[in-house]
Amino acid sequence: MPVIEALESPEGLEGEFPIMQAVAKILIVDDALFLRMVLRDMLLKAGYHVAGEAADGIQACELYPEVRPDVVFLDLYMPNIDGITTLKKLLEIDPHARVIACSSNGKEEIIKTSMLQGARDFLTKPLDETKVLNTLRKVLKTRPGTPRSVIEELLSWYDVEEWLLKAGMASFEAIAGAKKALKEGRFKTLPAALQDGGIDEEELHSIMEDLHRDVSVAVILLQAHAISMEQLRCALVTLRTSGRRLGFTLVEQGFCTQAQIADFMKNVPPYKRAEFI
Repeated sequence: MPVIEALESPEGLEGEFPIMQAVAKILIVDDALFLRMVLRDMLLKAGYHVAGEAADGIQACELYPEVRPDVVFLDLYMPNIDGITTLKKLLEIDPHARVIACSSNGKEEIIKTSMLQGARDFLTKPLDETKVLNTLRKVLKTRPGTPRSVIEELLSWYDVEEWLLKAGMASFEAIAGAKKALKEGRFKTLPAALQDGGIDEEELHSIMEDLHRDVSVAVILLQAHAISMEQLRCALVTLRTSGRRLGFTLVEQGFCTQAQIADFMKNVPPYKRAEFI
C-alpha cells in the first residue's frame, strides 16, 4: 500500500496486514508504589494484563525473563540501578524489548538519552491516561525490523486524527462523528468523512501532504542508512510537542545535515491528491 493511501485509510497498513495477538502483557517498573498503582489501574481498565511490577532495575531485570512482557513502562529515576542502566540491561536480555521510558523530567537531553539507548517512546509524568493508552497502542505495533514493520511504525506516529486536533482543524466530536460515518459505510476513507463534516478540503490536503512528505523522507533516510531507527524515534518524540517538520528536527538534533535533507527531499515522490469519495 502506498504511503499516502495508508495515511488515508482508517486501518493504515493493519487492514492489509492484520496482526493477531493475545492480550498484551505489561511490566511496570517504578520505585513509587502509588505511581505503579495509578498506571496499573489505567492499564487494567483498558483491558491489558499487568504481568508484573518492579520497584527498581534489579527487580525488573529478574522479572523480565519470567514474564516476557510485550511492553515495559520504565521510570528513569530509581534507586540501586537508574532507568537508563536498566534499559540497557533489559535490551541485553532481549534485544527486541519494547520499553516506554517515563520521567517527570521532560527535558530534551533526558528524552534524547533514553531514546538513543533504545526506548520506543517517552512519556512525561504525571501520566495522562489518553497519552498512556495511545502510546501503548503505537508501541505494540512495532515488531522486529522488516520493511513492512518499519512503515507500520512510521504510520502509527503520524496519526491523522492527532495532527488534525493539534492543528485545531477538528474537534473530538467532529472526529468521532466522522469515524461513526466511516464505520457505517457511508465513506471509504476518514478524510472523506471529515471533509463531509465541514473540514476545509485545502487544509485537509495540506495536512496530508505534510504527513506524506515526512513519512517519505523518513523511509528514504532509513533506506540510505543516513539515520538509525533510534535517531528517528528520538526526533519523532521531539516533533510531537514542537510541531516542527521532521527534516528540521533531525538537523536540529545533529542526526544529519541540512544538505543531506535537501538532497533526500529530491527523491520524495509527489503527493497525489486522492479523490475523497
